[in-house]
Amino acid sequence: MRGAHRPIRAEQQWNDCLWLSRVPQSNRVRRVVPHMPPGSVQGLQLVVPDVAKAHAHLVGRGVEVSEIHSVDGDANKVRQGGTALDNVGFMFFRDPDGNGWAVQQISARA
Repeated sequence: MRGAHRPIRAEQQWNDCLWLSRVPQSNRVRRVVPHMPPGSVQGLQLVVPDVAKAHAHLVGRGVEVSEIHSVDGDANKVRQGGTALDNVGFMFFRDPDGNGWAVQQISARA
């Protein structure tokens, strides 16, 4: 069975991409995803203040990420960027274990 006797690869990705290795061990997220078969978790969501910056960061770390989308279908918001993407700006990707993630921009939480 895939992943039955090895650490979940997604955990290493999050330690690397989200700088969890810089957080004291006692404060780290122990599991980014629950104990489930790799790839079985879909619809996980992260919220960031700047989806374009997060997109560039993940691409720079080698993560295959979708283009930035405006979920209301307004392509002008994607072209404008910045606060035009608040609440509607998303990107999507799968972690190394196949779990599906969405990243949404909400700058009011920054």
